[in-house]
Amino acid sequence: SSCRSAQPTSGEALDGLWYITEISGSTVVPPAKQALPVIGFDAKTGKIFGNSGCNRIMGSYDVNSKDGIIKQEARTRMSCADMKTEENILNALKRIKTYRPLNNNQIALCGEKKQRPLIILQRKASDINTPSSLDGDWRIVAVTSAIIPAEKKSKLLVSFNTTKKSIHANAGCNEINAILSTDENDAYAISFSKIAATMKACPDMTLERQVITALHETQSYNVSGKGDVVLYNKDGKLTMVLTKK
Repeated sequence: SSCRSAQPTSGEALDGLWYITEISGSTVVPPAKQALPVIGFDAKTGKIFGNSGCNRIMGSYDVNSKDGIIKQEARTRMSCADMKTEENILNALKRIKTYRPLNNNQIALCGEKKQRPLIILQRKASDINTPSSLDGDWRIVAVTSAIIPAEKKSKLLVSFNTTKKSIHANAGCNEINAILSTDENDAYAISFSKIAATMKACPDMTLERQVITALHETQSYNVSGKGDVVLYNKDGKLTMVLTKK
């Protein structure tokens, strides 16, 4: 694929979610249990969002900018076993000057030389944007970066039902129920509302209060290279880590 073409005058063709399938001519091969990196463009707001292989990325874009069309504003700071793909993606995004639609629902993101694309994107199918992979039972292994003691992990559970848009949890003492909300335009958005717990009193309620607070604050999620679900607040800070039961 080549980048030898005129720069589009609008960002409409970029709108939506895309897999990052190639970087500087090399095919992206994600680690086991880790999805391909994704990037999303919102033509209405000029915002970008996505996951660069380990961490979430956020920012804005302007196809008419001469300094580079993508402006990364923030990213989460999770450490993963394989950071090379993420480093390559972030470095390439800084150098994007234009783009070109290709065949087969692909987009080439190009640099100044307009020869080999820096990044190739493949349109992400709309029917896999829903977080159905969350369904089932999960153990809570960390809350607000604090690791849960091994003897308590077996008692701290969260069950997701994306069809019924609900969760059921046990924070070690009381049963917790809440409404689950996602956003079809943002594959990583998730939040919980109408959080209600039973009223049983236990000797130590500290951990349970932390779990309930984490549910209130959660605004997004990601799946780590290990297959764990990581929940974040609006500032991209970790609220909870879940491991499949």
